Amino acid sequence: MEQKDDNTWYSTWFDSPYYHILYQHRNHSEAEKAVSTLLAFANVEKGSEVMDLCCGKGRHAIFIEKAGNIVTGLDLSPASINYCKTFEKDNLYFEVHDMRDVYKADKFDYVFNLFTSFGYFDDEGNEQTLIAIKEGLKAGGKVIIDFLNVTPVITALPTQEIISLEGIDFYIHKYLENNRIYKRINFTDKGCEYSFCEEVNALQMSDFERYFEHTGFKLISVSGDYDGSSFNKHQSKRLILLAERK
Repeated sequence: MEQKDDNTWYSTWFDSPYYHILYQHRNHSEAEKAVSTLLAFANVEKGSEVMDLCCGKGRHAIFIEKAGNIVTGLDLSPASINYCKTFEKDNLYFEVHDMRDVYKADKFDYVFNLFTSFGYFDDEGNEQTLIAIKEGLKAGGKVIIDFLNVTPVITALPTQEIISLEGIDFYIHKYLENNRIYKRINFTDKGCEYSFCEEVNALQMSDFERYFEHTGFKLISVSGDYDGSSFNKHQSKRLILLAERK
């Protein structure tokens, strides 16, 4: 099993201010549109208890709550949760939490796991995450996992590009190795050189079906993007799965 380690790439990179500079295009307008589609996709009724797992800076959690739900946002990054807490109010809460651990048993109607916040671990660690999600759901509760569609991504690899933001040139190299997709990010700021590397399992539909079978979920529906389109293995941008706790 993947061991818990405070120095893993996701604990350091997601807690870095440079992460939020690079991904600043993921704005509130985009989040509101995605949330509207996903709430309809999962048929979420107002008043539902919803966990936003790996909530980042809370932009999706905010709109899920605005739609009339009771929302708890969880993330491993203390910096992100400190920021999120400025938005806390009745029915909107945030807390630092490791996704592999059970947060509160039998509490939630839905768990949202968005923007490829799954697949960081080995098979056992990924299944441990799903077991923790299942334990947090009420009987018949549902999870939405929003993952990248790896087939077109892998077809395009390797790739290299430079993204310039706020006076920083981010050198991005994406490649596939040992069935994991890597995104190496190198840049210099104020005379200091930095290097981070995102990595995620290249999970296919069959992998999720296997995980769901092992952890007690039933796959209900699949979508290929935030516009609600059907999933096409070779063309869709996303792999969005809706599964129910058995």
